[in-house]
Amino acid sequence: MNTLYPIVYFDVIRVKIREDGRIYNKAIYLILAINLEGQKEILGI
Repeated sequence: MNTLYPIVYFDVIRVKIREDGRIYNKAIYLILAINLEGQKEILGI
């Protein structure tokens, strides 16, 4: 089943991760879309 998304957003959230006593900056990428009924859907993280 194919779904049509007329609006798609790509965004990133930056977080700090503590691992082995060190702090790393990581990026979490998000893909958010709005379908033809106007509902928001998360397509991927």
